Amino acid sequence: MFGVTTGIVLGIVAALNKNKWPDYLVMFIAMLGITIPVFVLAAMLQYLFSVKWQILPTSGWGKPKHMILPIIAMCFGSVATYARYLKANMLDVMGQDYILTAEAKGVSRFHIIKDHVLKNAFLPCITILGRTDFWYLHRLLRHRKRCSVSRVLGSTMFPRSTTVTTP
Repeated sequence: MFGVTTGIVLGIVAALNKNKWPDYLVMFIAMLGITIPVFVLAAMLQYLFSVKWQILPTSGWGKPKHMILPIIAMCFGSVATYARYLKANMLDVMGQDYILTAEAKGVSRFHIIKDHVLKNAFLPCITILGRTDFWYLHRLLRHRKRCSVSRVLGSTMFPRSTTVTTP
């Protein structure tokens, strides 16, 4: 949910600052999030934050500081997806006639965005939310060894059986 929330916030910022530096920065981050694979991003984050700057641990489990790098690496793609999707939806809704009518009537920009734009821009984003939850679980299981949590996830979610049963 971190990736979804961050992506939504960045998408709103990008849409409200169209063709300004916050929009360009968010779209640059979104392009990086879409193009860089999770395992490459995880390796880059481990190198920067653990080896080079020695801010966070390289691996481990149990403390919140051990979860920061895996969360960032695994949520970066969904941040990019939701930021781009929400920005496009908001810009589409902001160009509709009823928004222009509300502006002409003198409704404040805050109320237009809160009451009309966000409600209608979120609807298409909700449709991809179910797919995103499944994708999180898939990526977690696929990249768990990269983040050194395979013992924990492997023993709790998929315990190994020592006996083979055949029908």
